[in-house]
Amino acid sequence: MRYIHNSLPMFTALKSTKVLFAVLAVLIAAGSVQADDFDTSRYIGLDEIEPGMLGYTRTVYRGTEIEDFPIEVIDVVRDFRPGQDAILVMGTDERFIHTGPVGGVSGSPVYIDDRIAGALAFGWGYSKDPLYGVTPIGEMLQVKEFQAPPGGARGLSFDFSKPLDLSAIYEQLPQKLSAARPRFPGAEALKQPLIMSGVSDRIGDQMEDMLGGLGLIPVTGPIGSTGAGDENTALEAGSVMTIPLVSGDMNFTTLGTVTDVDGDEVYAFGHSFLGEGEAELPMATGKVHTVVATVPRSFKLGSPIETVGAVTLDKSAAVYGQIGKEAYTVPLRVKVDRFDAPKVMEYDCRIAHHRVITPVLMQVAISGATTMIADLPHDHRLYYSGKIGIKGHDPVEFENVSTTGLIPAISDAMSALTLLMNNPYDELKIEQLDFSVELLPDNIEAALWSVEVDNTTVRPGGRIKVDVILEAYLADRKHHSFTITVPENTEPGSYRLMILGSRQYEQFIRQQAPQRFIAYNTETLLSSLKNLMSINRKNLYCVLALKPDGITIERSELPYLPATRGLVMQDKRRSVNVRPYMRWIEESITTENIIIDQKEVEITVEK
Repeated sequence: MRYIHNSLPMFTALKSTKVLFAVLAVLIAAGSVQADDFDTSRYIGLDEIEPGMLGYTRTVYRGTEIEDFPIEVIDVVRDFRPGQDAILVMGTDERFIHTGPVGGVSGSPVYIDDRIAGALAFGWGYSKDPLYGVTPIGEMLQVKEFQAPPGGARGLSFDFSKPLDLSAIYEQLPQKLSAARPRFPGAEALKQPLIMSGVSDRIGDQMEDMLGGLGLIPVTGPIGSTGAGDENTALEAGSVMTIPLVSGDMNFTTLGTVTDVDGDEVYAFGHSFLGEGEAELPMATGKVHTVVATVPRSFKLGSPIETVGAVTLDKSAAVYGQIGKEAYTVPLRVKVDRFDAPKVMEYDCRIAHHRVITPVLMQVAISGATTMIADLPHDHRLYYSGKIGIKGHDPVEFENVSTTGLIPAISDAMSALTLLMNNPYDELKIEQLDFSVELLPDNIEAALWSVEVDNTTVRPGGRIKVDVILEAYLADRKHHSFTITVPENTEPGSYRLMILGSRQYEQFIRQQAPQRFIAYNTETLLSSLKNLMSINRKNLYCVLALKPDGITIERSELPYLPATRGLVMQDKRRSVNVRPYMRWIEESITTENIIIDQKEVEITVEK
């Protein structure tokens, strides 16, 4: 929060609101509006900075040694973003010129007149020069004054008024993550490297869109043990600050630079990490192995050393951490049994608990562990199961099979976790994440070769025998049978008898009974996920669609309700969600295949 230092007596003499705002505008433009704890002996304000002034920035390019790199002020830009100013500086050191803007220098303090002016925070892609945007220190110091809105932040937003769709959620995530990134006119916040070890080196390319949307550069590289003297490294202005997001048998860490330390309070990055306001992320010291210089995006390759506290606030101008505070992390276990691996691989880790990044990290862990040996073969079947433990609630459990890679498995796990952690009803605490994969080298997809019924005309109470022949991939045809009994109260007319694979069955259920997938509170969210994730892809369904009879009120199904009562409940003056109750009867069998299509037969019910 900003205020006018030593200027309040003047305001009492002002009788005109217009004059008051005019004075405010002049003082703000002059740089007189500053944070409460702005120490002019330690920090330099924008009103003192002019183009051409020389200074230096402090950062680490190798190991843990903090070095000074000369810079020149290009200009001071007011309202670079609405309500935020910026300082443009140019690095003049040969190493800065060689690397250009570097991911991981975010937060490096800029000193002018030996006082902190701000932190390196953003740059321009493919820039030929080491031109940086600096977030003023006054704006960074204000981060500590953040107060969470009533009810707390809700992270990513989804439309919970419609039936849940896990595949659609998965497809929407990259765009939603990208939309949450801080924006600068013609520039972008310096992307931070997400250094990953213990997973396939192919995972970086696979996760480019998802991680890039979070402002992270995926890098598979070494996260090594500490070297001689590294254990004594402390967080200080210019030192490496890491956020170990996953630790254990897999390690994922991102790194930036400390801008300032005041007692146990740490200011870093000069921009947000995920921008969620309140946060609870591990904060650790770190070291730099080297700076990888590339034309599109140079970055620091580094490792964490020791966890010393927690990041507790994450705002647009900076991240704020507290030394000595401990962040909650979630146990994550991944088990992979591949036909081409000498043994079953098991990973035991702890993962940061954060509504936005935890689902993404889980996806990276599952994908990286599954493809550690090699990519999936063209012909394969993938059995998977998962368990999401939730404090105070029954766990969300699921198991299924896929012949189209990891996407269905990841979609189930990641989308369910995303919805749970970003729901608008309760702030759920995740207590356990378990995931298991078994990979076999054959394809079990099958198509419907033929569907035959013993009679297309039947009376109420009569039976229909259905014979189905499946043509499996590189296998013999297989025969399955159903017997459907037409209800006694079925009205005469034409009806659809459908033979459906699991995907087509899910689409049918969504149309007939969308209420089963709509969440109104935490309990209905959990039951909706259970309904969605209980549809087995190896099931073959035989469905006879009947005429509507009754109504549904939100999730309550009232079949056979008299039409007159149904009309009363559907009064337009009522806001409750009321719709006709769609009826059908079904039979299902579990096959050895995943059925990929559907067929229909018209059935006539006589009087």
